[in-house]
Amino acid sequence: MFNKIRPQFMYLTTVTIFPDSELGAEVARDDFAPMSELERFREFRALVVALENPIVVDTRLATNSIGFVAELPADRDECLAALDEAIAGFSEDDERRLSRRRAMMRTI
Repeated sequence: MFNKIRPQFMYLTTVTIFPDSELGAEVARDDFAPMSELERFREFRALVVALENPIVVDTRLATNSIGFVAELPADRDECLAALDEAIAGFSEDDERRLSRRRAMMRTI
């Protein structure tokens, strides 16, 4: 879809689920399972791979566990290499730490 509408700039953000929200209640009931932090990294990577048109992608927002700005297609290889390195080195400790950080958010 993004390749068809051709945006020139994209802020990428991820969902932070607050316990007192409707979605938070769904998580508590096991009706909804949020993505892991590693899955979020992989999703960002898949998007960077798929974007075909010139675009600036910015993930430097409070809800994201990884922040970067990439001007595609020029920065694609460098961005993918950084994401691949982060994904390859991602540990269970990273998942716990980043998940804990996300759970402590009270506002975005």
